[in-house]
Amino acid sequence: SEPYKGLAPVQIGQKIYQGACIACHSLDGNKMTGPTFKGVWGRQEKIQGGGPIVVDENYVRESVVNPKAKLVEGFAPVMPAFPQLSEEELMGVIEFLKTVK
Repeated sequence: SEPYKGLAPVQIGQKIYQGACIACHSLDGNKMTGPTFKGVWGRQEKIQGGGPIVVDENYVRESVVNPKAKLVEGFAPVMPAFPQLSEEELMGVIEFLKTVK
């Protein structure tokens, strides 16, 4: 079966958010276990032991597959990796994050 048949990338990303990311990332600015996704796209984040990074496609991809690579300052390294996400799912997450203002 194709779980995402007929869905736009942003809808795929929203489904993934609701199924996994929602446990630790808010959409409304509230700090949870992980940084909020509110206004995250293009935001500069201070990284533990490094300079600031910009939240872009490359950063999101790396953070999903290897979340401990660049930790946002003030957060524990507790995010599990999601290497099983397909390219379609990764693009969905990226497109969804672009819409969270």
